[in-house]
Amino acid sequence: MERFPDVEVRVTDETRHSLMERLNNGALDVVFLTGRAHSGAHEILPLWNETILLAVPETHRLAGQPVVTWNDLRRERILLSSRDPGPELKDALIASLNASGVLPVIVQTSADRDTVIGLVALRRSVTLLYASNAGVVHPGVVYREITEQCRTLPLPCFACWHASNDNPALRQFLNLLREDTALARGRPQSSAVAP
Repeated sequence: MERFPDVEVRVTDETRHSLMERLNNGALDVVFLTGRAHSGAHEILPLWNETILLAVPETHRLAGQPVVTWNDLRRERILLSSRDPGPELKDALIASLNASGVLPVIVQTSADRDTVIGLVALRRSVTLLYASNAGVVHPGVVYREITEQCRTLPLPCFACWHASNDNPALRQFLNLLREDTALARGRPQSSAVAP
């Protein structure tokens, strides 16, 4: 916004399915997704890898543990949104526990992420979230990183757009993303223009 003040940026927060539909019909220029990337008519720019955090009430037994593992979750009641990224987090949880032994009680709700974390604060359950979503402070909630990674993690986050989209603002935005990604990875900046 500082470098291109004449370009208006509009943010849309919807389900993955809805975002991809809108991208495919030209209503959106670029979407940001986690998980598996599907190419085809789309171009993909890997951005970062997501780690998974556990959100627990500050009085919960796991809040005081310096290390939390997937096995620590086996006897928990885990509340997950049925909205994105809830289904991906559920899949990661089940894959991590390999469906052997005691499994946690997984409760799905149509509530959004912030409501789910609010319910955690009320000591009703615990939840999983991406580290990039933990920036909002919720009183009474503690975040702990899960130290064991399963075979499906870390989950990549990426930008996705149509190769045929020739919007000059999109091309400049993608160049900015490439610069930021290169800086974050410690690589020298490139001045190349996006294809």
